[in-house]
Amino acid sequence: MRTPKLTMRTLATISIVATLTSVGASQAAYADPAPRPVSPVEAQALDCPVGSICLWQGANFTGLKMVAPETAPGSCRWTAVPYRSAYNRTGASQRLWQNTDCTGANRYLPSGSAIDQVGGFKSVGG
Repeated sequence: MRTPKLTMRTLATISIVATLTSVGASQAAYADPAPRPVSPVEAQALDCPVGSICLWQGANFTGLKMVAPETAPGSCRWTAVPYRSAYNRTGASQRLWQNTDCTGANRYLPSGSAIDQVGGFKSVGG
């Protein structure tokens, strides 16, 4: 039985397919749902104090809950634990960031809105 030879063209094709596959996977990781308004009934259930942004370790407002005050424009606040859902009651828009230094992928979260699922973000900026 003869072993097939891998030509440079075959190797290049394999490399391109692998790259396209990994790019598609990384883009899908940030295809999170959009922020949405929160109803009064849901707001009561989420128990997030006025003037705060509440961040949950799990998706859909589950797991450890962290409560932080509003982050001023141009400022950055990192979290000790990555969060996967958030509810903004600060009275100002906040931005959720992937990295601890307010860099990387980010999501805009208007005041009074929530997001059920973000990809393990680690900081909040104003």
